[in-house]
Amino acid sequence: MLPRSKLCDPRRQINQHHGYGAESLYMTRRRWDYFVRHLLAADPPHEYELHPPAPGQECNVVCLLKIARRMNDGFRSQERAQSGACPRPADRRTALSRRDFPGCNTKAGADTRATLRSFCGDLSGIFRAVEYRNIEAGLSCIMGIGSDAWDHLFGQPRPAELHPFREVRAGARHAVSTPEDLLFHIRARHMDLCFELATQIMARIGGAVSPVDEVHGFKNFDDRDLVGFVDGTENPRGEAVADAALVGEEDAAFAGGSYVMVQKYLHDMTGWNALSTEAQEKIIGRKKLSDIELDESVKPTSSHSSLTTIEENGKEIKILRDNMPFGQAAHGEFGTYFIGYCRSPRTLEQMLENMFVGRPPGNYDRLLDFSRAVTGNLFFAPSATFLEQVMEG
Repeated sequence: MLPRSKLCDPRRQINQHHGYGAESLYMTRRRWDYFVRHLLAADPPHEYELHPPAPGQECNVVCLLKIARRMNDGFRSQERAQSGACPRPADRRTALSRRDFPGCNTKAGADTRATLRSFCGDLSGIFRAVEYRNIEAGLSCIMGIGSDAWDHLFGQPRPAELHPFREVRAGARHAVSTPEDLLFHIRARHMDLCFELATQIMARIGGAVSPVDEVHGFKNFDDRDLVGFVDGTENPRGEAVADAALVGEEDAAFAGGSYVMVQKYLHDMTGWNALSTEAQEKIIGRKKLSDIELDESVKPTSSHSSLTTIEENGKEIKILRDNMPFGQAAHGEFGTYFIGYCRSPRTLEQMLENMFVGRPPGNYDRLLDFSRAVTGNLFFAPSATFLEQVMEG
């Protein structure tokens, strides 16, 4: 127990009354912190002090909620994105250091369809139950559905650009297609929450699916991949996130959803580490230590950053990358799990074409001399509204 001198310290009494009404500063601060974290996706200032409201200013929490919603408008659409489908600023890897990527194929039969449609409507409740165990851990979950599974589960209408992953082959370079039906992208600051949510999901649908792959990613130092470079520097920010990642009125029935492309890359670290830092920087197109992009006068047109820059009518078309390193050091496995969210899969498919075939053909991404794709899938993550409205039958 703290000594009385500490308990009486007025600095320790700020925001610590647990009552309501005139003694509600503690509860107000807890609500305030919650709204700031989960609507603004920011860290509340630790030293900020709340004071009893002056007459006529008793609506602190409601006003804050309205302000937070206005500031967060850029990350929402008319249809609610799934938790994490349109990450807010604090949802970048600096905050979320654990990822699970379970992938499954559905089993045949009417019972499978009924089980999975029922699960779609219940996923948000399962998520909230697990999230509530540690709200500050930033848990999120996105459910993606493959092209064939969509037809089986929902039929028509279907997202306008959903189709099986299109493989790309050029010489020894191969973006393989490994069709899967369902993807669950689970993220949190703590592995236990990821594992618990994956466990609860599989408890509900395990009899209706066959697990294909499960990858556990992690945050690597200052957001670097295992080849040593910062990943995701050019991700959109602010209102541009929704513009890049979420379907809009061009496909109104699926507004608020997102196309999700995933690939699992394995790296030849022995060969990569044999290169000089300067050679690595020319392959990536950035300085390794500072993450500054190389000047166009010295950056090769075959650099990774050059070939993954897509422009239409003079405007760069962004995607939202959420890659994570993974591996098993004892087995010599070092990889990057690529996951890209986009408004249209055409952007990602053009990136793959540039990387594997080249722009122009033959001017391919030299990173592929040290990295090979072992999986490739395209999913559609519908809005939370869509999932909640799915009826069994």
